Parts: sequence; C-alpha cells; structure tokens
Amino acid sequence: MAGHYPLTTIQGKGRDKRRGHDAVRIIQHRPLPEGFVIKTAAISRKADGWYVTLSLQDSSVPEFTPESATLENTTGIDVGLDSFLVTDAGESVPVPQYYRRAQKRLKRLQRAVSREKKGSNRLWLVTSG
Repeated sequence: MAGHYPLTTIQGKGRDKRRGHDAVRIIQHRPLPEGFVIKTAAISRKADGWYVTLSLQDSSVPEFTPESATLENTTGIDVGLDSFLVTDAGESVPVPQYYRRAQKRLKRLQRAVSREKKGSNRLWLVTSG
C-alpha cells in the first residue's frame, strides 16, 4: 500500500480515491487551493499511522522556457573559503558561521556536563537544554 500513486482525486468528505483501488478514509486538514491539480499521492506509514502527501500543480504558473546564455543574462558566481560566494559584479557574501557557533556551544555544554556528577538532577538540567 505504501508508495507513490499517480493522479489521485479527493472525493467528497474525507475520501481519497486511487486509480485501481477502493476509496480510503482520510483526514483532510486543509482544503486544496483553487486552480491546483493533484499530480501524485505519496502514501507512507509512520509509527503513529498512515499519511498521504499530495503533489500539486498550479495551472496559473507559466511553463519555463530557457533562454540561450548571453553576457546580459548570465551571472558568474565564485564559491570560496574566504568568502562564501563572490559574484561577477563584485558582491561578496560572508561565510555563515553556523558550524563554528555550534562548536562553541558544544564546547561550553561539554565543560558544564564534565563538572556534574553522574545521575544528579543538575546533570539532567545541563543536558536537557
């Protein structure tokens, strides 16, 4: 039963009809937006139940038509270590420091944990938050 299924339709109140299968009772937590068409349905099973994930297509979005590359419609991007990226116009984006900040936080928490006694309430407080 789990898997991807093409062209699913929602039938009336809380029914999901897959091609070649019986209708399945569903809990629809929000209505489908106007002008959207269901393309596929992914049915998955998790520990707390079955889930249906719908892939929708918006008919009001125009189709993408690629242009040929010219100097006017092309942007050069250089990814590096000193700067996260530099464009051909000279704009520079600094390197995000997520990893270094996380390392500093981890270092501080590990120091706090190492000072606590195993099994203490204080150790639980330090490790839980």
